[in-house]
Amino acid sequence: MSEAQAGPGGIEEWRQGSFLVVASTAAFTTCLLHSYSLGVMIGPLEAEFGWTRAQVTSGMMVSSVMALFMAPIGGMLVDRWGPRRIGLIGIFAYLGGLSLFSLAGPALWSWLAVWIVMALCTTFTKPGTWSTAVSSRFVRQRGLAIAVLFCASGIANSTVPVLTQTLLQYLDWRMTYLALAGIGLVIASPLLWFFFYDAHAKPLRMPGAEPSRQSAAPTVYAGLEVREALLSSRFVRLALTGALMAGLTVGTNVHFVSILIEAGFSRMGAAATTSFLGMGAIAGHILIGVLLDRYSGPKIGGLAFLIPIPGYFMLANLDGTAPAAAMAAICIGFGAGSQSGVLAYLSTRYFGLKKFGTIYGMIIGITTTGAAWPALIGHLYDTTGTYQGYLQIAGPIYLVCALMVLTLGAYPEFQRREAVLA
Repeated sequence: MSEAQAGPGGIEEWRQGSFLVVASTAAFTTCLLHSYSLGVMIGPLEAEFGWTRAQVTSGMMVSSVMALFMAPIGGMLVDRWGPRRIGLIGIFAYLGGLSLFSLAGPALWSWLAVWIVMALCTTFTKPGTWSTAVSSRFVRQRGLAIAVLFCASGIANSTVPVLTQTLLQYLDWRMTYLALAGIGLVIASPLLWFFFYDAHAKPLRMPGAEPSRQSAAPTVYAGLEVREALLSSRFVRLALTGALMAGLTVGTNVHFVSILIEAGFSRMGAAATTSFLGMGAIAGHILIGVLLDRYSGPKIGGLAFLIPIPGYFMLANLDGTAPAAAMAAICIGFGAGSQSGVLAYLSTRYFGLKKFGTIYGMIIGITTTGAAWPALIGHLYDTTGTYQGYLQIAGPIYLVCALMVLTLGAYPEFQRREAVLA
């Protein structure tokens, strides 16, 4: 029987899996603290150590190179041991790595060394860990469930820069990193412990089936083998789209405060305006998630990726007014928000869940090469003294990504085998 036929209805999926989505989203948001706080930390690090913007953001490049190899390993661990074990280990490893940023400096190598440690820690907290669990419990409403999960980036975008800037008003940057780690520990770890169960750790309860038979019916998911997926043109297009769009997203997020300061905004005003990136991302996640459950995923994803283009045009021509910056941020955030959810959802549909952790882990590994963009953009700024060159190429790159997704074609028909109820 097909997945849709085998699973419970949409309302029942949410009744059984809503707390899983909340826990996954909280953990995912927490594991973005190091990335979304970096843009605000550039100023204090420049002031204390004299590092250039390229040097400050070069840690993300180091991390991205390591993630290219570590993300698939994380995906294989999820397939072997399940997302619950990996997620619980990962959250504590991540928060420990985040705390180590407080020890960096004055030598640049110490800063880069912490990023290497962080790359190892985030092996367990890649999006595949959280999306594997969510996808296992949602079929009919999978698009919306994944969309809510990936609202983590929007939530982080809306809150982390302002939170970081607020903490910096009372603490130095070292204590601010420790405070961020403490906040993440208090919020994420209890939710994961009590509610982070995928369909294997806590089997779905099928309406009308006897409770005694529920636990004896593990699900065997269908889908492509890893080799089959890697040899498909769809894998190449999804991975390349993810890498390009991740570069644009991370690059813009890290330098957004600096772009607005260059346009005449105060530091707090620029940090506050980043909240509109998050608002746009949340709107993109939810709206696109709802549409993915109803219409063609490639068409919805392709159209969503066109929306940031006018945003970058407005950002390149800012007149110093807050409304124009806010509108640009919403458009750019919408595209960034839809990107991660679309790629995760399309991966489940084109490759199935059989080896999803490993396959999606490889896509994430390739996608994280986009983390090198902040350092490249920083070098471009250090060389030219402006962000205009970057802002002018962003729109055409989004257009290329939209075309690659629009041409993916129809979903394959995977069948899911259920263990016979004795």
